[in-house]
Amino acid sequence: IPNSGVSANGTTTAIVRITLLDAFNNPIVGQSTTFTSTGTGNTLVQPGAVTDSNGQAEGTIASTVAETKTLAIATPAGYSLNTV
Repeated sequence: IPNSGVSANGTTTAIVRITLLDAFNNPIVGQSTTFTSTGTGNTLVQPGAVTDSNGQAEGTIASTVAETKTLAIATPAGYSLNTV
């Protein structure tokens, strides 16, 4: 957040919010998460806490290369990342 307009200066960050929901759209609480990104020049800061009562955890991404980045949930396995 935001998903556009972030300067590629290596210090400006965008928040990566991961929301984990079960098959019934209930939040998954207490789960450790990590994410990956395509592209080059990226600095990823993984979520520092497990998912909260809303099933959410946040990290950040910064980059020195201006290009489209595609993010994916690395752990836990079996989840997909939807861009909002």
